[in-house]
Amino acid sequence: MADLQKVIDTLKENNVKDEAIAEFVTDLSTLVAQKVQVELTSVLDTDEEMARLDALPDDEMKEQLAALYKEKTGKDIVDVTDEIVDGFVTGFLTEYHKQKLEEQK
Repeated sequence: MADLQKVIDTLKENNVKDEAIAEFVTDLSTLVAQKVQVELTSVLDTDEEMARLDALPDDEMKEQLAALYKEKTGKDIVDVTDEIVDGFVTGFLTEYHKQKLEEQK
């Protein structure tokens, strides 16, 4: 998994304040949670399936949804979360390094 700490270190090296970094990490966490929710709900085939899950207590619903996701996609949702974060970190660092190279020209 790509290292989110590298992004944080890059922000610090560029004098981004700790408060802004904390807000950035919070916003990223929210975005990742939203993308994971979209992934999870994408496997629901019917309104009945969704209604059945909605009737469950939150913890049980999350567990059932994760199991259903793995059953239908063959992927563990934790792995999907890691992929989303990896993609972000890789994209961020790639763009950052491109900008640094452009500034040196």
